[in-house]
Amino acid sequence: MGERFYLKSIWKSNDPEKLIVFHASSLEDEIRFYFNDEQYVVARDNKDGTFTIKYEEEQEFENNTQDNASTLTYIKKNIKDKAFLKFLAFITVFDFLMVFLMFTVSLIIDNILIGLLFLNSILLFIQVFLKVILECKFVSQPLKSKHSAEHMMVNFLEKNKRLPKSIKEIKETSRFCVDCGSRKQILESTEEFIASIFSVIIVFCVEELIFQNYQNKLLLGISFLIAYIAIYNSICILIHKYNKLKFIIKPIEHILNNIIQCSNTTKKVKNNDLQLAYYVAKHWLQIVYPEFYSENDNDIFNESKKS
Repeated sequence: MGERFYLKSIWKSNDPEKLIVFHASSLEDEIRFYFNDEQYVVARDNKDGTFTIKYEEEQEFENNTQDNASTLTYIKKNIKDKAFLKFLAFITVFDFLMVFLMFTVSLIIDNILIGLLFLNSILLFIQVFLKVILECKFVSQPLKSKHSAEHMMVNFLEKNKRLPKSIKEIKETSRFCVDCGSRKQILESTEEFIASIFSVIIVFCVEELIFQNYQNKLLLGISFLIAYIAIYNSICILIHKYNKLKFIIKPIEHILNNIIQCSNTTKKVKNNDLQLAYYVAKHWLQIVYPEFYSENDNDIFNESKKS
């Protein structure tokens, strides 16, 4: 690390009692802790029993981290894979059967409200199910291990405001992270689900009160659709602009986020990956939060492996 590295800025908490890791990410061979939106310190596995610590700046259009992984990325990457095509065919048939089941149930119970609520629930389930299956199948085990180690180190730092004093302390820390990139992927789906559910309930109640005995089904359907769109957009504004309904969105989002993280992390975290997470956190902590760093802390790993 002999080269000079000029930091453009440092992201840290304004509260002197808080330690916040604003951004970290994992790749197949490395773990990064960011100083700002572009610059970071990285611990890179050299594949020969050693690792390297470097300060680097993100290249433009770089988009291969676990946090930025998307369903569309998986599809583009594996579109020529026959097994993957069979999987997509299965999901398509599954989607069709679920929607068909929804309409069948709706007809049997003769209740459009329950049918629409069921449809929204099924659509959210399909999105989460697809994401979980894709990550289980196409996120490699080395990346899952590094992703877990990254989360465990972030959680430990933010909770304890210090480096761990033993490997056991890291291993006892949760691998589930509230602010993981998977949260961003599921948040939009959750918000759409809540907005749609509320819209259906409100419109249905209004229609029942005002048009209970109205005979023209076509006009009734059109008015229902127009009212639904108007209310749906209004609720979306309340959610995004005014930060409302978070008391309902957050619990659902938290549950779905943990479900997805079960597929892109692992309990079987390698010690080597915990070592990468420890050293990248150590170098990051010295610069971003020197007040929480102590030179007297014992090194819990053998730093002689560092190249």
